[in-house]
Amino acid sequence: MKKLVALGLLALATAVGSVHATVTKPVKLIVGAPVGSGPDVLTRKLGERMTAKLGVPVIIINRPGANGALALQEFNSETDRDHLIYLSDMQSAMIHPILSNQEKLIENVKHIAPLFKTDFVLAVSPKVQNFDQLVTTIANGKTSYGSWGIGSPPHVMGEDLARTYKDNKAIHVPYKEYNQWFIDTSSQNLTYSFVTVGSSLALEQKGALKYLAITAPQRNSKFPNLPTIGELTKNQIEPYQAWASLAVHRDIS
Repeated sequence: MKKLVALGLLALATAVGSVHATVTKPVKLIVGAPVGSGPDVLTRKLGERMTAKLGVPVIIINRPGANGALALQEFNSETDRDHLIYLSDMQSAMIHPILSNQEKLIENVKHIAPLFKTDFVLAVSPKVQNFDQLVTTIANGKTSYGSWGIGSPPHVMGEDLARTYKDNKAIHVPYKEYNQWFIDTSSQNLTYSFVTVGSSLALEQKGALKYLAITAPQRNSKFPNLPTIGELTKNQIEPYQAWASLAVHRDIS
């Protein structure tokens, strides 16, 4: 993770510095995730390091909602492209524009460096005893799951799990804010959710959420007793990892 952040920082400084040898204006960093989410926390830490390196303030602009379209619209409408950075991810850069026939939203996005790659965890209410109980609920056709938007990784994985266990009419609930999403998972208003550790670990440690599996290809050393999704589903569901990278406007040389 530290190496990826360092690489992104170097690439960012190079991209911005290629236009002006000395950056004298604040840099805007647009993030399509809400305040307090895993991507937001990491981006703010990166922003602090960028500020120290570039010598100008780095302003984090959160534009969650509309499946990433709001952040992309902000990115495309900004006129000061020399001082503009965008946190791009799998959903906003690939899945949603294709599903919604809005490929034009990403025409001006030029990726300059990877920032992070992340696994997800299958999270349920602490009231759920085990995976077998969860499967029974799904098989009975009472499935609902949450995500941060249509076409997001949690949406794709949530639907995959429901269909694997024969519920083809599962209800997908997209959320703009993570807090309510996690509360609804904890209270069993949702059957389950696929979430990142960075966004949900505090709730897991408090006992408000229970992790059943990780979507990585192998177990995580920090959670040695947590099986992979492949182990839990007998390889009916493959590993899934999402990525994010720093991007600038394509006109930046």
